[in-house]
Amino acid sequence: MRISLFVLLFSVFSVFGLVAKYEVPNPENAKLFMQEVIDDGQINIPKKKSSQENYNYFKDLASHKFAMSYMSAWSLGKHYKSLDAKLKDKYVSIITDYMVLFYADMFSKYYQSYIFKVVDAEQKGEEFFVNVLVKPKNNSKNQDSVINAVWRLKYSKDIKNFLLVDVSLNGVSVLLAQRSEFESAIKASNNSVADFITKLEKKVNDTKKQKNIN
Repeated sequence: MRISLFVLLFSVFSVFGLVAKYEVPNPENAKLFMQEVIDDGQINIPKKKSSQENYNYFKDLASHKFAMSYMSAWSLGKHYKSLDAKLKDKYVSIITDYMVLFYADMFSKYYQSYIFKVVDAEQKGEEFFVNVLVKPKNNSKNQDSVINAVWRLKYSKDIKNFLLVDVSLNGVSVLLAQRSEFESAIKASNNSVADFITKLEKKVNDTKKQKNIN
Protein backbone atom coordinates (compact mmCIF):
# COMPACT_ATOMS: atom_id res chain seq x y z
CA MET A 1 0.00 0.00 0.00
CA ARG A 2 2.78 2.45 0.92
CA ILE A 3 4.68 1.90 -2.32
CA SER A 4 1.54 2.36 -4.38
CA LEU A 5 0.85 5.68 -2.63
CA PHE A 6 4.12 7.20 -3.75
CA VAL A 7 3.99 5.58 -7.17
CA LEU A 8 0.66 7.27 -7.72
CA LEU A 9 2.09 10.46 -6.35
CA PHE A 10 4.69 10.46 -9.13
CA SER A 11 2.44 9.02 -11.76
CA VAL A 12 0.15 12.00 -12.13
CA PHE A 13 2.88 14.60 -12.10
CA SER A 14 4.95 14.14 -15.24
CA VAL A 15 5.09 17.69 -16.54
CA PHE A 16 8.13 18.14 -18.75
CA GLY A 17 6.03 19.39 -21.65
CA LEU A 18 3.87 21.59 -19.47
CA VAL A 19 4.38 25.27 -20.34
CA ALA A 20 1.10 26.87 -19.29
CA LYS A 21 1.19 29.73 -16.81
CA TYR A 22 -1.74 30.70 -14.63
CA GLU A 23 -1.94 34.38 -13.78
CA VAL A 24 -4.98 33.84 -11.57
CA PRO A 25 -4.80 31.18 -8.82
CA ASN A 26 -8.34 29.84 -8.61
CA PRO A 27 -10.03 26.41 -8.47
CA GLU A 28 -10.78 26.32 -12.19
CA ASN A 29 -7.15 26.94 -13.08
CA ALA A 30 -6.04 24.36 -10.51
CA LYS A 31 -8.35 21.87 -12.20
CA LEU A 32 -7.06 22.78 -15.67
CA PHE A 33 -3.50 22.48 -14.42
CA MET A 34 -4.08 18.98 -13.09
CA GLN A 35 -5.75 17.92 -16.34
CA GLU A 36 -2.77 19.22 -18.31
CA VAL A 37 -0.47 17.32 -15.98
CA ILE A 38 -2.34 14.09 -16.61
CA ASP A 39 -2.53 14.61 -20.36
CA ASP A 40 1.17 15.46 -20.54
CA GLY A 41 2.07 12.39 -18.52
CA GLN A 42 0.37 10.11 -21.01
CA ILE A 43 2.86 11.29 -23.62
CA ASN A 44 6.04 11.79 -21.62
CA ILE A 45 6.07 9.02 -19.02
CA PRO A 46 9.37 7.15 -19.36
CA LYS A 47 8.91 3.52 -20.26
CA LYS A 48 11.85 1.28 -21.11
CA LYS A 49 14.65 3.38 -19.67
CA SER A 50 17.75 2.59 -17.62
CA SER A 51 17.84 3.20 -13.87
CA GLN A 52 20.03 6.26 -14.48
CA GLU A 53 17.59 7.68 -17.04
CA ASN A 54 14.64 7.09 -14.74
CA TYR A 55 16.53 8.71 -11.86
CA ASN A 56 17.41 11.78 -13.93
CA TYR A 57 13.83 12.07 -15.18
CA PHE A 58 12.16 11.89 -11.80
CA LYS A 59 14.81 13.93 -10.01
CA ASP A 60 14.08 16.81 -12.37
CA LEU A 61 10.37 16.25 -11.89
CA ALA A 62 10.57 16.34 -8.09
CA SER A 63 12.92 19.32 -8.07
CA HIS A 64 10.78 21.53 -10.29
CA LYS A 65 7.16 20.45 -9.84
CA PHE A 66 6.92 19.53 -6.17
CA ALA A 67 7.11 21.93 -3.22
CA MET A 68 10.04 19.91 -1.89
CA SER A 69 11.23 22.44 0.69
CA TYR A 70 7.78 22.61 2.24
CA MET A 71 7.29 18.85 2.05
CA SER A 72 10.72 18.21 3.56
CA ALA A 73 10.07 20.54 6.48
CA TRP A 74 6.66 19.02 7.13
CA SER A 75 8.00 15.46 7.01
CA LEU A 76 10.28 16.21 9.98
CA GLY A 77 7.68 18.19 11.92
CA LYS A 78 9.02 19.89 15.04
CA HIS A 79 12.49 18.48 14.42
CA TYR A 80 13.04 20.57 11.29
CA LYS A 81 13.40 23.81 13.26
CA SER A 82 16.34 22.37 15.19
CA LEU A 83 18.44 22.02 12.03
CA ASP A 84 20.85 24.71 10.88
CA ALA A 85 20.53 26.11 7.35
CA LYS A 86 23.21 23.84 5.91
CA LEU A 87 21.65 20.68 7.31
CA LYS A 88 18.19 21.77 6.14
CA ASP A 89 19.48 22.10 2.58
CA LYS A 90 21.18 18.73 2.85
CA TYR A 91 17.99 17.10 4.10
CA VAL A 92 15.91 18.52 1.24
CA SER A 93 18.39 17.00 -1.22
CA ILE A 94 18.42 13.63 0.56
CA ILE A 95 14.64 13.33 0.91
CA THR A 96 14.20 14.23 -2.77
CA ASP A 97 16.57 11.43 -3.74
CA TYR A 98 14.85 9.10 -1.29
CA MET A 99 11.45 9.63 -2.88
CA VAL A 100 12.81 9.31 -6.40
CA LEU A 101 14.87 6.17 -5.77
CA PHE A 102 12.40 4.18 -3.74
CA TYR A 103 9.18 4.92 -5.57
CA ALA A 104 9.87 5.97 -9.17
CA ASP A 105 11.20 2.63 -10.43
CA MET A 106 7.74 1.08 -10.30
CA PHE A 107 6.06 4.17 -11.66
CA SER A 108 5.66 3.43 -15.36
CA LYS A 109 4.08 0.02 -14.66
CA TYR A 110 1.46 1.54 -12.38
CA TYR A 111 0.75 4.39 -14.76
CA GLN A 112 0.04 1.91 -17.53
CA SER A 113 -2.52 0.19 -15.29
CA TYR A 114 -4.62 3.19 -14.25
CA ILE A 115 -6.55 6.05 -15.75
CA PHE A 116 -6.94 9.40 -13.99
CA LYS A 117 -10.00 11.62 -14.25
CA VAL A 118 -10.14 15.12 -12.79
CA VAL A 119 -13.49 15.54 -11.07
CA ASP A 120 -13.54 18.96 -9.40
CA ALA A 121 -11.48 21.44 -7.39
CA GLU A 122 -11.95 23.85 -4.51
CA GLN A 123 -9.97 26.55 -2.73
CA LYS A 124 -9.45 26.68 1.04
CA GLY A 125 -7.51 29.75 2.06
CA GLU A 126 -4.38 29.84 -0.07
CA GLU A 127 -4.48 26.12 -0.92
CA PHE A 128 -6.26 24.27 -3.67
CA PHE A 129 -7.69 20.75 -3.52
CA VAL A 130 -8.23 18.83 -6.75
CA ASN A 131 -10.24 15.61 -6.72
CA VAL A 132 -8.99 12.95 -9.12
CA LEU A 133 -10.64 9.58 -9.63
CA VAL A 134 -8.08 6.81 -10.19
CA LYS A 135 -9.51 3.70 -11.86
CA PRO A 136 -7.89 0.54 -13.25
CA LYS A 137 -7.78 0.33 -17.04
CA ASN A 138 -9.12 -3.22 -17.03
CA ASN A 139 -12.63 -1.88 -16.32
CA SER A 140 -12.77 -3.77 -13.04
CA LYS A 141 -16.12 -3.44 -11.32
CA ASN A 142 -14.49 -3.98 -7.95
CA GLN A 143 -15.02 -0.69 -6.14
CA ASP A 144 -12.08 -1.46 -3.83
CA SER A 145 -9.78 -0.97 -6.81
CA VAL A 146 -10.99 2.62 -7.36
CA ILE A 147 -8.91 5.27 -5.59
CA ASN A 148 -10.19 8.70 -4.64
CA ALA A 149 -7.21 11.05 -4.78
CA VAL A 150 -7.34 14.58 -3.38
CA TRP A 151 -4.31 16.60 -4.45
CA ARG A 152 -3.30 19.60 -2.34
CA LEU A 153 -1.62 22.41 -4.27
CA LYS A 154 -0.02 25.73 -3.50
CA TYR A 155 0.34 28.55 -5.99
CA SER A 156 3.80 30.00 -6.63
CA LYS A 157 3.78 33.65 -7.68
CA ASP A 158 7.42 33.31 -8.74
CA ILE A 159 6.71 30.76 -11.47
CA LYS A 160 3.02 31.61 -11.91
CA ASN A 161 2.05 28.01 -11.53
CA PHE A 162 0.90 25.44 -9.01
CA LEU A 163 3.13 23.11 -7.00
CA LEU A 164 2.16 19.82 -5.40
CA VAL A 165 2.16 19.77 -1.61
CA ASP A 166 0.42 16.55 -0.65
CA VAL A 167 -2.07 13.95 -1.80
CA SER A 168 -4.62 11.96 0.16
CA LEU A 169 -5.56 8.60 -1.34
CA ASN A 170 -8.78 7.17 0.02
CA GLY A 171 -8.35 9.51 2.97
CA VAL A 172 -4.70 8.65 3.67
CA SER A 173 -2.31 11.60 3.51
CA VAL A 174 1.04 10.69 1.95
CA LEU A 175 2.82 13.51 3.76
CA LEU A 176 1.33 12.56 7.11
CA ALA A 177 2.32 8.93 6.58
CA GLN A 178 5.87 10.06 5.76
CA ARG A 179 6.06 12.16 8.93
CA SER A 180 4.88 9.23 11.04
CA GLU A 181 7.47 6.92 9.50
CA PHE A 182 10.29 9.40 10.03
CA GLU A 183 9.22 10.15 13.60
CA SER A 184 9.57 6.45 14.42
CA ALA A 185 12.97 6.35 12.70
CA ILE A 186 14.18 9.36 14.70
CA LYS A 187 13.14 7.69 17.95
CA ALA A 188 15.07 4.61 16.85
CA SER A 189 18.11 6.89 16.38
CA ASN A 190 18.04 7.98 20.06
CA ASN A 191 16.01 11.05 19.10
CA SER A 192 18.94 12.40 17.10
CA VAL A 193 17.75 14.06 13.89
CA ALA A 194 21.34 14.33 12.66
CA ASP A 195 21.85 10.57 13.10
CA PHE A 196 18.57 9.87 11.32
CA ILE A 197 19.61 12.04 8.37
CA THR A 198 22.99 10.27 8.23
CA LYS A 199 21.26 6.89 8.10
CA LEU A 200 18.84 8.10 5.43
CA GLU A 201 21.74 9.44 3.37
CA LYS A 202 23.54 6.08 3.63
CA LYS A 203 20.42 4.27 2.50
CA VAL A 204 20.12 6.57 -0.50
CA ASN A 205 23.81 6.23 -1.42
CA ASP A 206 23.74 2.44 -1.06
CA THR A 207 20.71 2.25 -3.33
CA LYS A 208 22.38 4.47 -5.93
CA LYS A 209 25.40 2.19 -5.89
CA GLN A 210 23.27 -0.94 -6.32
CA LYS A 211 21.46 0.62 -9.26
CA ASN A 212 24.63 2.13 -10.83
CA ILE A 213 23.25 5.64 -10.50
CA ASN A 214 25.56 8.63 -10.29
